[in-house]
Amino acid sequence: MSALKYIHALLVTLCLFMAGCGEDSTTVDDTPPSTPVLLPRSADNIYPQRGIRPEPSYSDRNYWVHIEWLKNPEPDCAGYRVYRTGEWDTLPNGDLTGGQIVTDLRVGVTIQDTDTLVWIDHGETPSNLGANLCAPNPSDGKTRGYYWEIEAYDESLNISRRSSRHYYRLLSNPQNLQVIKQADSLYKLSWQYDPPPDAYVSYYMLRVFPEAIGPDSVMWYQQASVFGADNFIYLNNDGNARPFVSGTTYRWQLNVIADQPRLEHASGLAGAAVYTTFVYQN
Repeated sequence: MSALKYIHALLVTLCLFMAGCGEDSTTVDDTPPSTPVLLPRSADNIYPQRGIRPEPSYSDRNYWVHIEWLKNPEPDCAGYRVYRTGEWDTLPNGDLTGGQIVTDLRVGVTIQDTDTLVWIDHGETPSNLGANLCAPNPSDGKTRGYYWEIEAYDESLNISRRSSRHYYRLLSNPQNLQVIKQADSLYKLSWQYDPPPDAYVSYYMLRVFPEAIGPDSVMWYQQASVFGADNFIYLNNDGNARPFVSGTTYRWQLNVIADQPRLEHASGLAGAAVYTTFVYQN
């Protein structure tokens, strides 16, 4: 072989080698994202609150569940799918079914790209908006427990394993929540409550915080065990509140907590959350 032909053959071989070792636009990414991590539910007297819980509403007609999980570490994570499964949705062997996708959340589009991700389940399905399926059954008032799971997917549409399942069920909401000024610096919260037939109410959790700052700045909280049809409690009746500022609007949130086992449900864990606002005047 002549020197010229040898050099030509060497250059061709080198080019083919470099093409094989270089970045190939046809390379397929088939590595799925890591399994999403749902945040565990924090205790009711811990602030800020974390994990699955009722999403408080100004209206007693809303039944919403607050879901939280950690952001996936993969830079190409494109979105998340949320699955909801009714506690009664079981296979013949008693295992839960796979449930159904209730939302598809695109990072930076329909969900914020933050370290902790939040989605509020309004009880809807993609084909039945406004269904309020998280509310107690309107026909008999009994509560409906669900499991939630999260899966992640990347830009190449690789899908992760589903997260662990987290359970919750919503109780009926308290009614006629209102704050009444009794005298200077003396305020009373009153409400009415008729618990659902399949729940034992364990206690109420009350918390007050500035409307403009949010629930991570709690001024006063108290666990209360009052179980009449008409209930009330006085603001700062234990003297442990931080100083209130006159002329400031505060939110008074009331949570109903149930944690006693019930045979008809997968767990005793259940609750409700509503709130109202008032302007403090001393």
